[in-house]
Amino acid sequence: MLDHKQEEKLFEDISSALTNLSELHKGLKEAYQKESGRSILESTGLYDRDCKRKYNELATKVQGMCKSIRVSLDQHIFREEHELWPLFGKHFSMEEQDIIVGRIIGSTGAEVLQSMLPWVTSALTQDEQNKMMDTLKQATRNTMFSEWLNECWRRNPEVSSQPEALQNSYTNRGVDSHEGLDQSDHMFKPGWKDIFRMNQTELESEIRKVHWDSTLDPRRKSYLIQNLMTSRWIASQQKSQASTEEISRCEDVVGCSPSFRDTEKQIFGCEHYKRNCKLLAACCGKLFACRFCHDEVSDHSMDRKATLEMMCMRCLKVQPIRPSCTTPSCNGFSMAKYYCSICKFFDDERPIYHCPSCNLCRVGHGLGIDFYHCMKCNCCLGKGLVDHKCLEKALETNCPICCEFLFTSSATVRPLPCGHYMHSACFQAYASSNYICPICSKSMGNMAVYFGMLDALLVNEVL
Repeated sequence: MLDHKQEEKLFEDISSALTNLSELHKGLKEAYQKESGRSILESTGLYDRDCKRKYNELATKVQGMCKSIRVSLDQHIFREEHELWPLFGKHFSMEEQDIIVGRIIGSTGAEVLQSMLPWVTSALTQDEQNKMMDTLKQATRNTMFSEWLNECWRRNPEVSSQPEALQNSYTNRGVDSHEGLDQSDHMFKPGWKDIFRMNQTELESEIRKVHWDSTLDPRRKSYLIQNLMTSRWIASQQKSQASTEEISRCEDVVGCSPSFRDTEKQIFGCEHYKRNCKLLAACCGKLFACRFCHDEVSDHSMDRKATLEMMCMRCLKVQPIRPSCTTPSCNGFSMAKYYCSICKFFDDERPIYHCPSCNLCRVGHGLGIDFYHCMKCNCCLGKGLVDHKCLEKALETNCPICCEFLFTSSATVRPLPCGHYMHSACFQAYASSNYICPICSKSMGNMAVYFGMLDALLVNEVL
């Protein structure tokens, strides 16, 4: 049998040793600061030879424990592959295997899966990779997991380069005027590509060179000298024009002004979210603080995943969507504490996590912490609802009371004993005068006590 307790004990011992090592290091550092001008090795105070001896002993002990845990884990994985994995296929049906794999995936966060899957697949052959992916897709067939997986693998190679490429394309569009001016370099003598970056002394030197160049035609010489003398004015005009175009581009966009969640405290956001940016809707090209603000005043819905640009509400610059502002004046101003590159979602107030099976951001601390994803119902549920009644894709329907689509709703959803769902607020209002599910007419709670009281009343009733 695999000794998990022994491995837990090893990890606890390593944690304890590292804590002691950290405290000892802190003590040595304080002693060094008190005895300024002398190194730790030369210290003769309280933390001298005895502390250094303890420090070396602890470091050696941690090194040995790390080697032990590595050997233990290597043996653990080897024995699981050769002893337990065959038993998994032998004693569990395919349906049961799907449930187990689904429970594991449903309790694992998107960040963990995103970092774990490439590491796992790199150690497998192509045939083993295909089998693993087939198993994952089969276990998550009712969910959006395949969609999330495809998006992650499509985005991963471009994660580091795409924002820079977008940022560079915007820089070339008008912030730096030199690139636009280089188009006219053919009018000047070859080798003058930096003409608009020259200082006054360099410009005067070039003018003298042209003036004393006897090989140049007089008309050509006059033309070059005139352009050199006016180059600074041309550069300033180009830069002014570029800045004007950037400002007018922002002013031309509807909604190019900051909005506030708290006007008195000047906190950016809207009535729905606290955030420091507005989203440029890809559908209509207008700026809104969130998709709900857009949908309230539009005759169509906003696809937030299609959003490519945002506006920082501090500098009012429209730029590629990202966690922070790229304007130098904002100095990396964060748009929100939480940002999801898939949902293009910002939030600065609540704990948020991205569920890979919903492929949406949800309110909570995360899968495996306070929520898990039910693969059959295709919804995120609190960990206390593990034993709920499952109905296939139960959340992919409208609330029977308010008719809002439950799967993408931001309001809290309540499961009923029959397996159907409705908004918690709708349930409170509905349950005040009804006790049966509006879909299947089954009781929404345990009515045994209520029906017992009715039976008692009927028994005592004189006919």
